[in-house]
This record gives sequence, C-alpha cells and structure tokens, in this order.
Amino acid sequence: MAPKGLYLRFPNGKAKALTFSYDDGVKEDMRLAALFKSKGLKCTFNLNSALIPLCEEDNKGRVHPKQTLDELKELFKDEHFEVACHSATHPMLTSCTD
Repeated sequence: MAPKGLYLRFPNGKAKALTFSYDDGVKEDMRLAALFKSKGLKCTFNLNSALIPLCEEDNKGRVHPKQTLDELKELFKDEHFEVACHSATHPMLTSCTD
C-alpha cells in the first residue's frame, strides 16, 4: 500500500524508475541501442527532425554524423526504443530571440 499522496505508476508497484535518453541521433547511438537491446533495457532517443540525413551522402563533413532516415526507421521498429522531439534544428537557446 502506498503512503497517502504517493501514486505508484511504475510496473509491479515500484515507486522509482531509471530512464535513459540520448540526444541528436548520432551514429554512435546505434551501438548503444544494440547494447541496451541485448540487456533488455529501454531508451528514448531525442531527435532533431530537420537535421536527419536522408542518405549517407548528407553526412559528409559532419563532425558527429547522424543516423540516416532509413537507419532510424529500422531502429524504431523495436519496442525497446522510442523517439522524442528535440527541436527541428537544435538552435543555441542563448542566440534565440525572446
């Protein structure tokens, strides 16, 4: 029984949860996803919708190459992973107008 005012929202009556989330859809996330899947862990990947390359050619010159659209489609077929929005272009907030 949960103390008054405490609502248990996690499986098996757990009161706490550990979550994993990673930003920007970089290529290295593919290795991370394979590791998480092998351990049965779930994860959220926060993607920048306007920065997703349509093909590998679009990654040329990037310091941190991104997963291509086809790679992302394959990754998110898996129930271990979900996608969240992380802005369209990842602007520096200090350079944005009010």
